[in-house]
Amino acid sequence: MKIGAIIQIWYGASAIYDTALKFAPNDLKTLKRKGFALEKLSELQLSQQQYTEAIKALKQAIAYDSAFSRYHSDAIDISYHGMIIERLAELYLTNKQYTEAFATYQQALATYETAIQLAPVDFCNHGIKAGH
Repeated sequence: MKIGAIIQIWYGASAIYDTALKFAPNDLKTLKRKGFALEKLSELQLSQQQYTEAIKALKQAIAYDSAFSRYHSDAIDISYHGMIIERLAELYLTNKQYTEAFATYQQALATYETAIQLAPVDFCNHGIKAGH
């Protein structure tokens, strides 16, 4: 199967989640799955050097994951959200959008700090923050 066909599958999955969210806009599983579908789409677009499209998909994934995080305040989920934001910063850096990369890295650090506040003795969150 060609990469273009796989990209279309993830577009289709994203559209299906949009339909589901019309009926249950605050359903946590659907919000998380929509964000995941957009993350995967972004990864595939990046593999094809479609930087603009990859950035757009990842920004949308962050928005859906952020909606999930508002309803679900678990340190692990918030750390994961930080990693997605950090991935966006790296995409900006790859695309030589330095101002956006810096601001997005700052957002990722703030997200890691939120996770640390929720679980101050979890050394993993400290390590993730320190590594970035």
